Formats: sequence, C-alpha cells, structure tokens
Amino acid sequence: MRDVVYLREGFPPSRRLCRLSTANNVDRSFHVMDAGQGVFEIAASDPGIAEVTEGRMVEIEGYGSTSASLADNNEPVIAAVPLFAAGAIVYRAQGFMTPRSGSGTLTAISLSLAKILLPTGTLHLHLYSDAAGVPGTALATSTNTIACAALAVISAWHTFTFAPYALSPNTRYHWVIDPDNAVQDNANYVIVGIGGFSYSLSGSRAYSADKLNWTPLAADFRCRFACDWHREVKAVAPWLGWIDRLGDADDKGIVTVDCIDAAAKLGERHSGLTTSRSGNADVIARELLYECNSRNGFGIIWDVSSETGTPVANIDLSGSSVLEALNKLADATGDEWWFEYVITPDQLKIMLHWGRQQGFDLSSRVCLRDRYSISRCDYSRDAIERADTVLVVGEGGSMDERPGMVRAVSQPERAGLSGIAVQGASQSLRLQTAPEPSLAAERIIVAPREGDMGVLAQMAERDLEAPLDASETLSLSINENIDWAALPVGSIVRMVHKTAWGTLDRRVRIMEMQPGVGTCDLEVKVLDG
Repeated sequence: MRDVVYLREGFPPSRRLCRLSTANNVDRSFHVMDAGQGVFEIAASDPGIAEVTEGRMVEIEGYGSTSASLADNNEPVIAAVPLFAAGAIVYRAQGFMTPRSGSGTLTAISLSLAKILLPTGTLHLHLYSDAAGVPGTALATSTNTIACAALAVISAWHTFTFAPYALSPNTRYHWVIDPDNAVQDNANYVIVGIGGFSYSLSGSRAYSADKLNWTPLAADFRCRFACDWHREVKAVAPWLGWIDRLGDADDKGIVTVDCIDAAAKLGERHSGLTTSRSGNADVIARELLYECNSRNGFGIIWDVSSETGTPVANIDLSGSSVLEALNKLADATGDEWWFEYVITPDQLKIMLHWGRQQGFDLSSRVCLRDRYSISRCDYSRDAIERADTVLVVGEGGSMDERPGMVRAVSQPERAGLSGIAVQGASQSLRLQTAPEPSLAAERIIVAPREGDMGVLAQMAERDLEAPLDASETLSLSINENIDWAALPVGSIVRMVHKTAWGTLDRRVRIMEMQPGVGTCDLEVKVLDG
C-alpha cells in the first residue's frame, strides 16, 4: 500500500522537492539479504516530471483508506450451552475487540443457535460496553427477535440486526443474548453453539443469571459480525531509494522509474580493501563504510548507536563490493546489519547499523492466527536427509594432509568407526587416517583458516545436531486486525496455522514485509517447533 511518492534531493539533507503520483510494485530487502529494487510510474504530464532525474532520491510511503470487517468465529461447533439451567434462565455473553484505529458501524451479529424439544417465545441480542472484562452498560438492542420455535435441533446461523451503531477503535464490546421473553424449562430450552478454544478477538466470554455477576467460560461462542470498518493506514516504514533508470512509454503517456535502495547502492561500491582484517565486526564494518565514503560520499552514514560486534580474525574482504563484504562479515560472526532512518520533510538520514540481531522477541505477546490475523499461509516441508556423521576439516594442504580433522558422529555410528581416538567423553573424534566418508550419510565442512581442534569439534557437533524443522518454509499474508507497524522486520512472533498434518505452533522471525491493499505479505524463517 505504498502509494505516495516524494522526490528528494540526492544527498543529505535530502529535503523533499515535490510529491509525485502513485507507487506500485515496490519491493525491499533487509539486513543481510540481497539488494532490493523499487518501481513506480508517473504520468508524463505530471508537473514534477522535470525533477525526476537519475541520482535523485525517492521516498515512497503508504497511506490509504482501507475497508475491513471484524473477525468472525467460524470454528466448527464443539459444544453448546443452554439458556436455561437448574430452573432459571441463563444469559450468555461474548467479548470482542475492534481494530486499533479507524471507525466502523455495526449492523448485525449472527449466532449459532438450536433448540432442545419445544421452547417458545423470542430471543433478543444486546450490545454492551466493557467493565473490567465483563459486560457493563447496555448500548444497543437488536431491532428483530428470533422465535425459539423456529429454531432447528441442529445448530444453524441466525442473525440479529441493529440500527447502525458506531463502534470506537481499540475498544472491547460484548454481545449478550437475552432469553427474558423465551418460555423455557429444564426439558425445553435453547442452546448456543461454541466454536473452538482460540477465538482471538475475545479473551472474555461468560454467563450470568442476572446480567450483573458474570462467570467466565473456557471457550468462545460462534459468531459473525456485519460491520464495515474503515481506517487510514500508514503501512510499514517508507521505502527509500535512488532513481536508477527512466523509461518513457509514448503510447501510454507513462514514465516508469526504476529505483535502487541503500543496499543496492552498497552493492555498486567496491570495498577498497586489499588485505584481511581482524577485530570486532562493527569496527571493520565502520571502516568499510568510511573508506567508501572517503572516495565518493553518497549519503549513507555510520550509526553511532551500533552494538559491539563479534570478534573475527583474518577475514578476507578484498575484491568484493561493500554489500558483499558486509554480508560475508555477518555470515562469519552471526551478527546482522541493517539501515536505520531519520525521516522528516527537510531531512533524511540513512544510517548503517551493526547489531547482534534486528528486531525484538515478541513471541510471548504477539500471535498470528488463522481466521483472525492470517489471511493466507503457504506452508511446505522439504525433506532433508539426516547425516550420520559430520567431518570438519581444518587448515592445511590437501585433504589427507590437513592436520586438523574432527568428525562428529551419532551414537549408532560410533561403534562402526575404526582408526580413531576418542577425545574424552565428547562426541567429537580426531581422525588418524585420511577420511573415506559415505557421501549419503556424511557431510564435510572445510574451515581453511581454523586449526584449533576444540573449535573444529564444536563446529562438527553443532552441525550434526542442527534441528530438522529448518526444512519448514512459510510465507504469510496478514490483515489489518494486527498493527503492521508493531511488527518490525527481524522480530520474532508466534504463529498458529492449521495444515493437513495438524496445527502448527511455531516461533518465526519476520525477514521481509511487503504491504498491499488491506494485506501485508511476510517472508518468515521458522525458528523452532
């Protein structure tokens, strides 16, 4: 949903020059991933076209009025509860939350209802405010009633209509089904369907004999809402880049503008290094950027709030671009780098930040769920054959001459190995002879600059014990029931998704975000099951 394009000067302070037309097909990349590109189109008659030249910067933001509905609970019926029990009527209530921003008008609520034998009379539905998690004050009453005698013995949807009622954002409401005008007894009564235990909007469902004192229930009622919700949304952070190429289609009167982001800019610059480097990774990264800017400054500066990087020894970063050098440095240390932005109409700062990990661990309080915040989920499982042994080869000459060789083996394979000496109680074994691995069951890792047997042993064991759930691949689209801006790239969240193999409950890390109209595509990395 990036549809507002500002043109900026090509070098800091990069003030805004003008606003252009609609953006589309904008992609972006993050931390140590490949360079991203952006594309947008403008009319050849746009007054700002004279300012669109190569080297200028673009700032593509996402604003728009979007339409959505309150999330329904369409889970299959797992149970039903009565509106009459122990000689008295029972009121049933369900809480629900509205989206964080915007406005909406409620016009109807549908419930899953059925009857036992022959109750008569009618049912009403009320809308209540919230009072510490239970119904508080009555706000509205349905304009129609449901006749008990018209209900079937099998649960079915029945709709209560309301005069249009304006709902406030980020607010909890409750519906309460009212059997005051129903004629029921212990044998003839109405039942309300319950659908699953994971209805994400509620967190509050209850019953009462007097509409004053409420007792919690363990599961959520099936319900559907008729409520058009509208809001103006600013999507994820603006996409920023430099104009790289212009294309003019005379027959359509449209100019296509290709842009490259900051990572692509780094990919165009040679690292300038001719020797290997040692030290903390953040210091080496800073030197790379400083040397690049000293030759021809291009507006990316070092973030002084960067974290202390992991130490690295004798890493060869010569003969590569700055982008390749940063990625190689990140791969060698497990650290990450990304861009931080300061964006105002009169100033734009792009800062290269080095850190241990981008984002936050939000898995204890943010859960992406089917039928609520997840609109689409593509899931695949790739078969990975588990290796019985992992051989790590250290520095030296040819394969059979290298002095440092360590093999990590699984327990069943230990008895079959010969010509080896066990290093204490470890699973790492030092070879006395040249390796002859079984290619189907053994992986070989070459570490040409590492001769320490202890380090090689750790590498072997870590690779042997790598979890298989890394073979799971997920691609998601989330809707506006969750605040996209609250999910920064790199953050870890929990995801619950139903598949043909059962329910997946995973911690995933957000690697990329691409906002659209009403949905935001996520590329995620599965961390664990």
